[in-house]
Amino acid sequence: MKYYDLFCGIGGFHLGMQKAGHECVGSCEIDNDAREIYKKNYGNYPTESDSTKIDPGKLKDFDVLCAGFPCQPFSLCGERKGFIDKRGNRFFDIVRIAREKKPKFLLMENVKGLLYNNGGRTFSQILTTLSDMGYSTEWECIDGSAFLAQHRERVFIIAHYGKECTRPIFPLQKNRDKCAQTQIKQIKKSIDDSYRIYSTDGIARTLSATAGGMGAKTGLYAMAYVSNTNSNMKNRVQIRDKTWALTNSSNDFSILQGKRLRRLMPIECERLMGFPDNFTEGVSETARYRLIGNAVMVPIIEELGKQIGRT
Repeated sequence: MKYYDLFCGIGGFHLGMQKAGHECVGSCEIDNDAREIYKKNYGNYPTESDSTKIDPGKLKDFDVLCAGFPCQPFSLCGERKGFIDKRGNRFFDIVRIAREKKPKFLLMENVKGLLYNNGGRTFSQILTTLSDMGYSTEWECIDGSAFLAQHRERVFIIAHYGKECTRPIFPLQKNRDKCAQTQIKQIKKSIDDSYRIYSTDGIARTLSATAGGMGAKTGLYAMAYVSNTNSNMKNRVQIRDKTWALTNSSNDFSILQGKRLRRLMPIECERLMGFPDNFTEGVSETARYRLIGNAVMVPIIEELGKQIGRT
């Protein structure tokens, strides 16, 4: 199938769909650093830069519209203004393009907070809008730990155009083996401490996070170690004799090494998201962390692409 890569970022949708055997016929991204990384890895800059200025009539025909539309307006760490935030209105660029091009599938991704924004009314509006356009919709909140060495929950939406019934794609995780993990234990000392600091083996407290999340105490999240023999774990961060991933809910990545924290290297962050090593080389280190943190998890897109191709 042919697909258009809207809000393409560094190309997580592109890579996953490409692995699934689909062909990209166009893309759009406004961030200059992301555009540079996209060109480096795919040979050309995204064909468009501003989604608000896209003329759908001038786009090549495609079967799937991929869109990881901006998540900041719906994130638990942000102000959660939803459609009031102009970035949240980018969903209606998807609507505008899909209304004219009528692709068979829409494949969208966003943060888990999209489900709860404005008391659930934002998500309800999305589903209603898609239905009014003639799309039947299914969705699932997928934890990245079933595919990669990190806990990262994201909402994936698939909308199918027309009255013809298709085979359900979700739940995607139903038949997948979970990563082998030990128990995650919460450390807390008093009500003054962050309740969001975790350790797999109950070692002493590490550090509290800065503002963000619930009560400005976002905290750090430690994934338990994964057996090096686990066949599902194609992308792992190996420290000594164990594999660990430790992230927080923003785009800041850290790792637990012994009893100390250190910042993950960009190459480790790439692996945690399913990208090839050094995929984001060519921009500043700060930009690399930001771009990787805003990307989609490649193995999930690859699996969804395969499922779409079988419908």
